[in-house]
Amino acid sequence: MSIDILEAEISYSKEILQDICEHFAIDWDDTLSVPEILCDKLLPELKKTSAYKNKNYIPIAKRLFEIWRRVLKKPRSNYKDDDLRMIIRLLRSGYSEAQVVQGIIGLSRSEHHIQNGYYHIYYAVRSTNQLEMMIHKADKLGFTEERCEARLQEFIKNPGEFGKATDNGYVNPSTGRSIK
Repeated sequence: MSIDILEAEISYSKEILQDICEHFAIDWDDTLSVPEILCDKLLPELKKTSAYKNKNYIPIAKRLFEIWRRVLKKPRSNYKDDDLRMIIRLLRSGYSEAQVVQGIIGLSRSEHHIQNGYYHIYYAVRSTNQLEMMIHKADKLGFTEERCEARLQEFIKNPGEFGKATDNGYVNPSTGRSIK
């Protein structure tokens, strides 16, 4: 690669970086190097964005989804980004992990939801009203927030043993075979 091409690439990169800084209302300083601009000026602004803030909630949302899988015995279910977004939205609006666990337990104990096939986590966390309804259901059945907090701590300490979901006895209706 020739020096002219390299200088052109650097110039173009600085122009893009300048546009990004302008977007975040950061004063451009020609005396700073590109790494200094990225680390000292741009990174703190990026940390204020919602995408960066959600990173702290992602492990919690994944843990709550895993609890749902175990409580409702859905071992082969995988989370989608939408599932995690719904959980993160509730956590950011002030609900605790224990309250979401309480909502999941409320869903698992709701005859209407289970009999009609409404067992997906969506039916517990799609809105604050839905979560409140599931929390109320769990509360009526004796699953208080404190009791759910204890179950959450039990899961955190020993996730392998908590409501272990297994495929024991499952037979595929179309093939007649069990899972190996």
